[in-house]
Amino acid sequence: MKVFWNLIKGIRPQKIVLGLSLCLINSSCILYHPPLVDNDGHYIDHYWSCGPIALEQALNRKGNMATSSQISKEIQENGNFIRTFLAMCDIEAISITLPGEMKQILKQHGYKTITLKSFEKLDPKKDTAIILTHRSGSLKSYHWACFPVQENILSLFRDKTKIDKIYLLKKIN
Repeated sequence: MKVFWNLIKGIRPQKIVLGLSLCLINSSCILYHPPLVDNDGHYIDHYWSCGPIALEQALNRKGNMATSSQISKEIQENGNFIRTFLAMCDIEAISITLPGEMKQILKQHGYKTITLKSFEKLDPKKDTAIILTHRSGSLKSYHWACFPVQENILSLFRDKTKIDKIYLLKKIN
């Protein structure tokens, strides 16, 4: 709940009411098109989103067998408030996995992350990394990828691909 208040702190009440009103008339609003959930209330569409898939690939590469659906459930066990809140404007927000959630899951599986500044520092023969990219000029086109499993990371959005985060995985002793 603290995250929610930090998000809206400083926004004038009129803008909040306008935003919520727009959500109600938005055709992709979660109220009109609720996402599918499993018996435990986990968003099914999140199971196969890029965050859990990249984590599955990274963990499997390190010898920790996990499925994207198991990983997604672990992520969602820590809360879905931000996903649900953002889905009021765009139902595709159900698929979002935040950087902090990625790091938390890796920690739960015995890995720490080292943030790198340069893609070129990665060695495909020995390194495993989780990389967040986005399409330049877009607010919606973000993608998590596992290095070196996913090919062409630097051109996922052709010449508009920008790298936001690079998390190199290291085993916690």
